[in-house]
Amino acid sequence: MKKNKFLLLLFCAISLGLSGSPKNIENDSLIIRGKADYTSAFFSNIILHNSFTGFLDNYSDYIVVQNEVTGDFGVPDQNLISIQGNSYRWTKYYQDGFRINQQTAPGSSLYSQSLYNNSFVCDNFEGGFYFKKDETIENNVLIQYNLGNIGNMNPWTEALVSHNTALRRLYKDIDYRKHMTGQGVARINLNLQHKGQNLPQHFYFDKGQRQLIGFDYTSEAYPYDEDYIKTELNGELPVRANAYFDKLNYALAYSKRDHLFHEFYYNENETAENQIISGSVWTTKNSANGRLVS
Repeated sequence: MKKNKFLLLLFCAISLGLSGSPKNIENDSLIIRGKADYTSAFFSNIILHNSFTGFLDNYSDYIVVQNEVTGDFGVPDQNLISIQGNSYRWTKYYQDGFRINQQTAPGSSLYSQSLYNNSFVCDNFEGGFYFKKDETIENNVLIQYNLGNIGNMNPWTEALVSHNTALRRLYKDIDYRKHMTGQGVARINLNLQHKGQNLPQHFYFDKGQRQLIGFDYTSEAYPYDEDYIKTELNGELPVRANAYFDKLNYALAYSKRDHLFHEFYYNENETAENQIISGSVWTTKNSANGRLVS
């Protein structure tokens, strides 16, 4: 009898739960926000930093970046970005409505975006990032150099703390650390004019070297270097607006690195040299019914 009463109560509770559930869940009906919008002006005027993964890792509450972003260390790595706890392999990337996921590395993007001339939306429900180039960009050149490792903690740090620092508490000294040994970056933005059209162009070049750490069969650590290079060119091509499209976009990229899969903690002899050459051309057509991408 008690068992029957328990089953009846459980059935009633389930029935009430089902009858009280809405048919359609709207984005703003949940506690978290469904979409987050960021303009290029937010990065160029406020954040003053152009690292996409660095921004997500430090400022986004619902995204986990599994790359090491400090000091641009993870620039050569595949993107390991989890949205709302989903697998990083499910993360999607769009540039002006065109899907730019890398087929050989699920969850990574074929192209990187300059946040100084791209606005983007992070859709927590769709699990994707949607980038849109600014219609007009400023002509500018950005050149920077990363010195890499500049030593350990400041010499006066221990005098400022009232307890032993982490370095003094070590059972064994850390002989080697992963770090950038040098990195040079150049970005060129041009806003070309052609028959009344704005044709934004963006060139990106990044070359560097970083020190990685390996372990032999006795668990002894040893350092080894990885050289990498990334270069990209993207923008809009001149086209006469017609019934099928009013913008013609393109993107070209080349990248090379010495130790693919190090970001998954593979050892040196388990990694491989990797080269990627990619190119994309797509059109967009804006109308009263929306935007068509092909």
